[in-house]
Amino acid sequence: MINLNKKKAAIVGDRKGLFFLCSLTMFIYTPPQKIYMYKISTKLIPSKMDDKRREKILKEIKSYRAPDAIIAYLFALLETEILPTDDNVLHTAISKLKEEYPDFFEDFIFSRGDIYPFSKELERILFRFQQSGILGAMNPTLEFFIFPEKSKKIVLEHLSDKFSQEEKKVLSEASKKLESLLAI
Repeated sequence: MINLNKKKAAIVGDRKGLFFLCSLTMFIYTPPQKIYMYKISTKLIPSKMDDKRREKILKEIKSYRAPDAIIAYLFALLETEILPTDDNVLHTAISKLKEEYPDFFEDFIFSRGDIYPFSKELERILFRFQQSGILGAMNPTLEFFIFPEKSKKIVLEHLSDKFSQEEKKVLSEASKKLESLLAI
């Protein structure tokens, strides 16, 4: 949990003249509160930086989108509430989306020597979504995940400002492609 990608850093607090650098790792909304989890780095940066540099860092922080946010937004754009629970189907579909939209899925690393492409990051995201309640397997056979309309509204409401209009257009296109890949 100490690994920090400088591109995805957030300043979360000031302690004795130093800012702690953190990386946003997930977005979960659980009524009635928002829950954000952070990886905390041992790296510190001086708080005596000039205002121009501080503004640049804050701008980068505000524009950062965690992999969780991208998957949640993508799922929220789907026309259906039902997703297959089969890892083979989900991981293969997201892997194909990564090939077509590499900028959105750069954090996902897929194994290539297995029966199907597998991403630990995607597996973690799906687990966190289930634990938070925005994604569930409420059918008796557990063949499908349910991403209910209520979750979609919450995700779209809280994440829409993370994407530009052009990015939203691309993600909408990607969600249509995902639906066809998942054959739902």
